[in-house]
Amino acid sequence: MVGVDDEGVALGLETDKFSNEDKLLLHLNTLIMNHLGGEFAQLIKATIHTVDEHRVLAVQCLHSAEPVFFRRDNDEYFYVRTGPATAALSPSEVIAYLKGR
Repeated sequence: MVGVDDEGVALGLETDKFSNEDKLLLHLNTLIMNHLGGEFAQLIKATIHTVDEHRVLAVQCLHSAEPVFFRRDNDEYFYVRTGPATAALSPSEVIAYLKGR
């Protein structure tokens, strides 16, 4: 969720200063294409909703049959969700994780 604090209170998207919601969604799509790749864009669903009179962005990541690596500055990273947290895995941890899938 974008525009929602850690306690689940809707704060809204206004502080991001996009000129409109289409620009926000275009920016998100550009980030997905640049850092994950177009082949995974179809697995990410973004929708904007009104919650407590504030507009918020919900991003749903669907399951991928293939591992998805985050790319930045010619480096690749692999993250997994562990309960309420996100953990970065080392290369050996990635191999063990993928074997256990």
